[in-house]
Amino acid sequence: MEDIYPTLIPGDSTFPAFFKRLYENGGHGYVHESEGSVITDIWKSQAATYNSILRKAAEHETVSHNRVKEMQVIPCPQLSLLLTGTFSQYHHLVPNIENGYFSRLLPLIVRDTQPFDSRYVEAAAPAEPVSRQVGQQLANLCTRLYCQPEQEWSLTQEQKSRLAQHLSTEYKALIGMLGENFHSAVVRMAVQIERIAMILTAMRIGSVERAPHCAGLRGPRAHREQNDRPYMVDTIYCSDQDYEAAEMIGGKLILHAAVAYKMIEGEKTELVPQIETSCQKQMLYERLKGEYEHQELLTEAKVQGISRATAQRWNERWLTEGKICRLQRGMYRKIS
Repeated sequence: MEDIYPTLIPGDSTFPAFFKRLYENGGHGYVHESEGSVITDIWKSQAATYNSILRKAAEHETVSHNRVKEMQVIPCPQLSLLLTGTFSQYHHLVPNIENGYFSRLLPLIVRDTQPFDSRYVEAAAPAEPVSRQVGQQLANLCTRLYCQPEQEWSLTQEQKSRLAQHLSTEYKALIGMLGENFHSAVVRMAVQIERIAMILTAMRIGSVERAPHCAGLRGPRAHREQNDRPYMVDTIYCSDQDYEAAEMIGGKLILHAAVAYKMIEGEKTELVPQIETSCQKQMLYERLKGEYEHQELLTEAKVQGISRATAQRWNERWLTEGKICRLQRGMYRKIS
C-alpha cells in the first residue's frame, strides 16, 4: 500500500506514526476515511497533538515533533483530509465552534434521498472502474504539473477587490443572522476561495500541451517559448472564468458551514433554504452597482447561482418595497 499510495496516511494512526509518515513524505499527506468515527476514535486520545498539527497544516505553518533522539521539523506541511460520515461523527470532531476545526474544515451537508433512489443500485457496480479512471486522470495531471517550471499564482487586482466585496457582503448577512462566532468561517473562506481558484488554474495548465488559448495564463509578461511548450510566465494570473467558478463554489460552501454551525449549536432545522432566500437576496442587492441595467442583474445572479426567474422576482419586489426605482426601461437605481 505504501508503494502504491506513498502520500496516503491511514486515519487510524497514532500521532507518532502519523507524523513519521508525513515527515518521510516531505510534508505531503492525504487522509481519506469513509467513516468519520475512525478518525475521532483514535484522535480523541491524542486530541492536543492532533489538534495542533491539523490547525497548523491548514495554514502551511511549520510543525515539529521532539523525539528522544532528534527533533523532526516539517517547514511547510501540505495535508489533505477527506472524511464522510454522520453528523454525530462530525460533531465528535467539531464539538464546538472554538476548537479550531470548524473554520478550517469545509463541511458539505448531504440530505438523505427520499424516497429510495434506485440509481444508487444501478451505479454501485461500476464504481471501482470509474474511481480508478478518475484517479489515473489526476495522477496524469500531477505528472504534467511536475514537469512545469515553478511559478507564482495570483488573483488579479480586480479579482482581489471583488473577493473582498463578496466576503464583506456575506459577512454582514451571515454575521447578522448567526452572530459574531461565525466570524472565522467567513474570514477563512477567502483563503479557501483562492485555493479553489488556484486548483482550477492548475488543472487548465496541466490538461493542455499547447496553451495559446489557455484561460489560466494571463500574466502581463507571458511569452511563447520557442519549443512550443505552454506559456511560461513569472506570475500566472487567475482567469475571470475560474475566479467566478471559485467564488460561486465558496458561496455555496459558506452556506453549508452555516448549516453545520446551527446544528452544532443544537438547531436541527432545514437552514439552507432560509439562508438561500434571505441571505442570497441581500447579497445580490449589495453586489449591484448604484445604477444597473437588467442584464447586469441577470449576470450577477448567474455568478451567484441564482436563477433568472428568481432574480427578476426579487427585482420586482425591490421596486415594490422602494429599495430601487426604475429610471427607464431596463435601467434601475438603488435607493439608500
